[in-house]
Amino acid sequence: MDGEIRRTECMTFPRSGHGLLQKLLTAYFGEERLGYCESYGNPHAMFEFDPRTRFQKNHDLDLATPRDQPDRQYLVQIRYPIESLVSWFTLACETNDRTDAAASWINFAFEKTAFWMRFYRKWVLDPLPDRLVVNYADLVDDPVTTLADVIEFLGEDAPDRERVASVCERVGIARRNAIRAFKYYGPDFFQLLEGFYAAVPGVDVRAGTLRVPSPEPKGACIETGAVVSELWRVSKALETLAADLNHADLARVGGPEAVAAPLA
Repeated sequence: MDGEIRRTECMTFPRSGHGLLQKLLTAYFGEERLGYCESYGNPHAMFEFDPRTRFQKNHDLDLATPRDQPDRQYLVQIRYPIESLVSWFTLACETNDRTDAAASWINFAFEKTAFWMRFYRKWVLDPLPDRLVVNYADLVDDPVTTLADVIEFLGEDAPDRERVASVCERVGIARRNAIRAFKYYGPDFFQLLEGFYAAVPGVDVRAGTLRVPSPEPKGACIETGAVVSELWRVSKALETLAADLNHADLARVGGPEAVAAPLA
């Protein structure tokens, strides 16, 4: 429990359990030792400005974050994509960043699917040393093992498993945001969305799960070949599609169910 943790940038796709992980790590290490930085709310505490910062959050929303910074390692948080999109849109409506309407959801879903494809390619599929990928499903289904892996990655050689279990119990962990409970859920449109993800390595749209395609939990280098090119092509197509969709037209035709057939 002594010593400074390794400087770690947490590249997290929005709504992939970062808030939960941050609570767990704070409960285990304490605020001072963790040295957490929410860069969007407190940019002056970023690595570049505050040497006390050891664990920094980054959504990489513009996909401009370098992958080769030698002064840090990378922890990547990812989640089954459609779960993330539903949770992200729900939050965006609550904060008035998006209109709470079916047409708005359709545009959001296509736009953020393109972003998810690029984020997944950049931070999960492309080879990268000094990386640990944390799947949201693993964090909520097996929190003790997953949190222990993260703690070890941060520099503690032998995490106290009893303490880890106690932290998980105290914080409380539960899976949230069931897709079928989403107010704009419709089987036709969601089947259309699933079609874009069906060929992505690790995504099982039939089971509604994501299993990161990596044989090793740390320092994974996944060779992708043609897969990377295909992900790029699909993400560009989705980006164009989202730009072409008109909110008023979608609202007029009746939302997700009405547009699923002509877009398929």
